[in-house]
Amino acid sequence: ASASWTLPSIGSVFTSFFPSTTGLWTFDSRLADEFPTLAERFQAAGFDTYGTARHDFFTSKSGLVQGFADSTQSWRPPARRRQPGRRLEPPRIAG
Repeated sequence: ASASWTLPSIGSVFTSFFPSTTGLWTFDSRLADEFPTLAERFQAAGFDTYGTARHDFFTSKSGLVQGFADSTQSWRPPARRRQPGRRLEPPRIAG
């Protein structure tokens, strides 16, 4: 790993640049558009790109979703709709 925590490490995996080059050092850091990601390179080559992750840094705020045509954060539960006549129960966590 190029760093001891997620944001700079994943930024390095996605761009092949060290955190010292991308500037991803703090929790509020953002990957600048000038650093092309692997997803952007695939998209430029004509591939469809979709990203999914179970981490809070996988957002447009951090810039890590650059190049993905669509993305989801799989740890966020989908919005639940209430059905008439049924009580809305809290989600059950498997484990």
